[in-house]
Amino acid sequence: MMPPAPLPNHPQPFQQDDELIVIHPDTVAARLLPQFLARRVEDLALIDQELARAGYRAIERVGHNLKGIGRTYGMDGISEIGAVLEKAGQRHDATEIRKQAAALAEYLRRVQIAPA
Repeated sequence: MMPPAPLPNHPQPFQQDDELIVIHPDTVAARLLPQFLARRVEDLALIDQELARAGYRAIERVGHNLKGIGRTYGMDGISEIGAVLEKAGQRHDATEIRKQAAALAEYLRRVQIAPA
């Protein structure tokens, strides 16, 4: 018997392991990916800053943006992390925010862009 699929309003957090995440972008996306990934590193710094000052609304917005843009670049894991981060920001759940920030950092460490 298969486990039930997660409900749309309750996304599952990105699962970490040691495998590389290889992205096979089209030509246009390949040019944009380095800047996209650099901005995600900036998001990590912003999350850390906002968490230190209890800026949960800003963290919620970062999560919402990640949720929407990850799939655009073929990075469903970023969208999944963003969805959980958005909800954690809404709940002012600092523990979950830290967990998702760590998951995003790990995802970024593992992502690799395949040559065209």
